[in-house]
Amino acid sequence: MKEIKLINIYLKYLDRKDDLQKEHGMSFETLENNLKQELSNLSSKDLVTLYFEYATPYNFRKVQNIGELFDLIQNAIQNQLKDLSTMKLIDLVAHAMACRATPKKVLDNNIRLAQNSSKLNEEELKSTRDLIKIYEKIFEYIEKLVDEIFISIQYRLENITDQELQQLLETLSSRIADNSQKIKGIYEHFANKKLLKTESNLNNVSVEQIENDLIFNVDLLEEEIYTYETYQERLLEKNKKK
Repeated sequence: MKEIKLINIYLKYLDRKDDLQKEHGMSFETLENNLKQELSNLSSKDLVTLYFEYATPYNFRKVQNIGELFDLIQNAIQNQLKDLSTMKLIDLVAHAMACRATPKKVLDNNIRLAQNSSKLNEEELKSTRDLIKIYEKIFEYIEKLVDEIFISIQYRLENITDQELQQLLETLSSRIADNSQKIKGIYEHFANKKLLKTESNLNNVSVEQIENDLIFNVDLLEEEIYTYETYQERLLEKNKKK
C-alpha cells in the first residue's frame, strides 16, 4: 500500500527533515503533502487501524517526533467524522476500543509487574519501568484519538430524534447479536481439534498459535460488544426519559 511506503519514508526523515532534500531532492513538505493526500483516500476505519499499527514502543523509541505522524492521521480521521452517520461513528469507536485493548493489557501487565518488583532484578525493573513510560506516552495519543470520536458521538446523541434513536437501538442489537454469533463460531472452531491440526499442517504454524489467534479475535469482538452495549444502555435510558 502506497501510504505505508510513504509513512515509512516520513518516519525515516521526520527527525532530520533537511536530509530528505539532500539525499532524494524532495522537500519534507512535499512528502508530507503526498502523505496527507494518501491518508485522505483511506476509510476512517482503515485510518484508525493504521494509527494503532504505528503506535508501538519500537516507533516511539526510534522516532523522537513521531507525534507529528499521529497528528496527521488524526486530522485525516477528523475530516471524515462529520460525514459519518451516528452508527458509523459508534462502529468506529468500537473498532478503536478493540484496537486499544491489546496495548492496554500490555501496559497493565507491566504496571503489575513493576508493583511486584520483588520478582525482578534491578535491570528487569528498570526495563519494565521504561516500557511503562513509553506506553503512557502512547496512550496520550490513543486517548486523544478516542476522545475525539466520543465527542462527535455525544454531540449526535444530544440532538437525536425519536426515529433515529429507535433505529440506533435496532442496529446496536443487531451488531451485538452478530458479534455474539461470531464468538460462538470461533469457540466451535477452537473445540475442533482435528480442524486445528489440519490448519496447522497446511499453514505451517503451530496449533497453539492458531488457538492464540482465535482467542485474540474473541477478545476484539468482546471489546466491540462492550462498546455497543454501553451505547445501547445509554440510549435505552434516554428513551425512558422521553
